[in-house]
Amino acid sequence: MSATVIVNDIQFEPQLGNKTKACVSIAVESEDSDLDFSLTFRLPDQPGMIESTLEEGRFRLIALFEDTLASLRRGPLRRN
Repeated sequence: MSATVIVNDIQFEPQLGNKTKACVSIAVESEDSDLDFSLTFRLPDQPGMIESTLEEGRFRLIALFEDTLASLRRGPLRRN
Protein backbone atom coordinates (compact mmCIF):
# COMPACT_ATOMS: atom_id res chain seq x y z
CA MET A 1 0.00 0.00 0.00
CA SER A 2 1.30 3.41 -0.92
CA ALA A 3 0.27 6.47 1.10
CA THR A 4 0.78 10.21 0.87
CA VAL A 5 1.18 12.58 3.83
CA ILE A 6 -0.06 16.12 3.21
CA VAL A 7 0.32 19.10 5.54
CA ASN A 8 -3.10 20.74 5.66
CA ASP A 9 -2.36 23.58 8.04
CA ILE A 10 0.30 25.05 10.32
CA GLN A 11 -0.71 27.56 12.97
CA PHE A 12 1.60 29.40 15.34
CA GLU A 13 0.16 30.56 18.65
CA PRO A 14 2.15 33.03 20.78
CA GLN A 15 3.12 31.85 24.26
CA LEU A 16 4.79 33.53 27.22
CA GLY A 17 8.48 34.36 26.99
CA ASN A 18 8.63 35.05 23.23
CA LYS A 19 7.91 31.41 22.41
CA THR A 20 5.41 30.03 19.97
CA LYS A 21 3.38 26.85 19.95
CA ALA A 22 2.89 25.30 16.54
CA CYS A 23 -0.12 23.18 15.65
CA VAL A 24 0.27 20.98 12.57
CA SER A 25 -2.64 19.32 10.81
CA ILE A 26 -1.79 16.52 8.39
CA ALA A 27 -3.74 14.11 6.22
CA VAL A 28 -2.68 10.58 5.30
CA GLU A 29 -4.25 9.14 2.15
CA SER A 30 -3.61 5.94 0.22
CA GLU A 31 -3.81 5.75 -3.55
CA ASP A 32 -6.61 3.18 -3.39
CA SER A 33 -8.60 5.33 -0.88
CA ASP A 34 -8.68 2.50 1.68
CA LEU A 35 -6.70 4.70 4.05
CA ASP A 36 -7.84 8.27 4.69
CA PHE A 37 -7.39 10.02 8.03
CA SER A 38 -6.10 13.25 9.49
CA LEU A 39 -4.22 14.17 12.66
CA THR A 40 -3.61 17.45 14.42
CA PHE A 41 -0.88 17.72 17.00
CA ARG A 42 0.98 20.42 18.90
CA LEU A 43 4.69 21.07 18.64
CA PRO A 44 5.66 23.13 21.72
CA ASP A 45 8.53 25.65 21.82
CA GLN A 46 8.89 26.12 18.09
CA PRO A 47 10.86 29.11 16.77
CA GLY A 48 8.03 29.98 14.38
CA MET A 49 9.91 29.01 11.22
CA ILE A 50 7.99 26.83 8.76
CA GLU A 51 10.85 24.51 7.77
CA SER A 52 11.87 23.63 11.34
CA THR A 53 8.21 23.13 12.25
CA LEU A 54 7.71 20.76 9.32
CA GLU A 55 10.85 18.84 10.24
CA GLU A 56 9.73 18.53 13.88
CA GLY A 57 6.31 17.38 12.69
CA ARG A 58 7.95 14.82 10.42
CA PHE A 59 10.00 13.35 13.28
CA ARG A 60 6.95 13.21 15.58
CA LEU A 61 4.87 11.51 12.88
CA ILE A 62 7.59 8.92 12.21
CA ALA A 63 7.81 8.20 15.95
CA LEU A 64 4.03 7.80 16.14
CA PHE A 65 3.98 5.32 13.24
CA GLU A 66 6.96 3.38 14.63
CA ASP A 67 5.30 3.11 18.05
CA THR A 68 2.03 2.04 16.42
CA LEU A 69 3.80 -0.62 14.36
CA ALA A 70 5.65 -1.93 17.44
CA SER A 71 2.35 -2.14 19.34
CA LEU A 72 0.73 -4.07 16.49
CA ARG A 73 3.64 -6.50 16.40
CA ARG A 74 3.48 -7.17 20.16
CA GLY A 75 0.14 -8.89 20.03
CA PRO A 76 -3.41 -9.00 18.73
CA LEU A 77 -5.65 -5.97 18.57
CA ARG A 78 -7.65 -5.36 21.70
CA ARG A 79 -11.17 -4.07 21.77
CA ASN A 80 -11.78 -1.11 24.04
